[in-house]
Amino acid sequence: MYHGATQSTPEQQRLQLEEEARQLEHEVEIQEKKDRIARARARLTQSRSDEAAMTTPAPVPVKSPSDLDPGLAQAMMELRQQQAEAARQQEELRRQQDDFRQQQEQARKEQDQARRQQELERQQQLEDQERKRREETEKRAAAEERQRQEQIARLKAEVQKLQAAAAAPSLAPTASVPASEDMARMARQIAAIEEANRRAEQSLMRPSSHHITTAREDSAHDAELRSITRRTESMQRDTAAQEHTLASTMSHQRSLSSRLPSEAAVTAQYNRSQQLMDQATKGMDILIMMDCTGSMAWAIASCKRQIKAVLEKVQNDYPEAMIRVAFIGYKDHGDSNERILLHKFVDKQDISSVEQYVGKIRANGGADGPEDIAGALQTALDLLKDRVQGFRAQTRMIIHFADAPCHGSQYHSMHDDYPGGDPHGLNPEKMLHELASKNVDYYFLEVQSRDTTKMTDIFKGCYPSGGNASCGFHVLPTGASPDSFMPAMLRSITMSASRAISYFSQTSSRRPSLTGHECDCEGEDAAYYDS
Repeated sequence: MYHGATQSTPEQQRLQLEEEARQLEHEVEIQEKKDRIARARARLTQSRSDEAAMTTPAPVPVKSPSDLDPGLAQAMMELRQQQAEAARQQEELRRQQDDFRQQQEQARKEQDQARRQQELERQQQLEDQERKRREETEKRAAAEERQRQEQIARLKAEVQKLQAAAAAPSLAPTASVPASEDMARMARQIAAIEEANRRAEQSLMRPSSHHITTAREDSAHDAELRSITRRTESMQRDTAAQEHTLASTMSHQRSLSSRLPSEAAVTAQYNRSQQLMDQATKGMDILIMMDCTGSMAWAIASCKRQIKAVLEKVQNDYPEAMIRVAFIGYKDHGDSNERILLHKFVDKQDISSVEQYVGKIRANGGADGPEDIAGALQTALDLLKDRVQGFRAQTRMIIHFADAPCHGSQYHSMHDDYPGGDPHGLNPEKMLHELASKNVDYYFLEVQSRDTTKMTDIFKGCYPSGGNASCGFHVLPTGASPDSFMPAMLRSITMSASRAISYFSQTSSRRPSLTGHECDCEGEDAAYYDS
């Protein structure tokens, strides 16, 4: 086998041998080319000799090998030596390749043998672990059996004591509760023993003679436990009858005492009712939503002139009210950047900013009949999520002035550029459901019922009905008159305040905050104020 100057891996030896083989092949190719050149020169020399013989009549003597060119003879000798050396190297290369294959085969055999040895060792470890597990299981089962025997003996003693106590004629009625507790405790202990029996049976995966004997003993113990359980159930029924009589007497006494409330309780309930009615109007968030297309120019002008007077009237009626106002104006799709106009909530001290904002609005736009009410509703929902300049008070209302319906052929019978509904996929009914869930009163001030009645009938179904509802959808006919703005606004605000007073007085569990912004309620009530 071929060994290099330094110790190398079989893969490196193989690569080195392949490189040497390629070099030998290259040298053989060079030598073959030299042979062809030498043969060509020999033919050329022979051809020249033949031509000379034709021109010279005298016969040309044939030269012996000793008369050939010394350089050519030396080249031929070297070529034969190189060919012999190449053949010898090729033979050596084949022998080295055979040795390399034998080494690979031997390495594979050694790996297979090591793998089989590891499998045998792993199998032996698993068998040892299984044997230890069986031994531990048997020891644990024997210990649990001893514990069950001791528990059964203790339970028998307790049952005998309880039977003796139940048979005593001087047993007081109040003793039934401790006795029933003892009986319940015994029942739980018996159930625990039965559960332990069941787990012990399941843990023994392979039956043996010891397991079979233990199972027979467990069966006898189970029969004894069932007998004890039947006796304890009979005693429990007797004590339960005594407990029922005692509970009935105590309940009757409590009902008699509850019919005579104290003076302090009556006073506290009255003060609580007064506080609820006062706090119902503590905070008011009023959102004015208005169609700002050309036909509603009168409403915009009235809003600018009368909004301050409306709020002053509300402040006089509810001196402690914390009033905040916002404005949403809307037009229609295609009205450039003025499709939605928003002024967020401000306190009553900053009402002049709303007046100035409304005064800059120009009533125009609106190509077809319906307008972008869906976009305005989406903006109102966004205000519910704004914790700073959005809805915060417990009394919330939207006052909506409009003379045209929203887009969607189901809401009207007029020409509509978007008969399938809002082009952005907004759903007015879904948004109204969400406003209702956040307790926002909705007042639609109907300028003309001819075009909006179908829509308002659908919108009403999105709000809860009934006198006990916390909010509602209301339609107030106004007509297209500038003088109708202030009465309609006042009526809407008064209705919301009255509804809030009625609602809070009926739900005495609610605890509104003193500021109208926060609440210390819990559960569903907290969700109402925090929403």
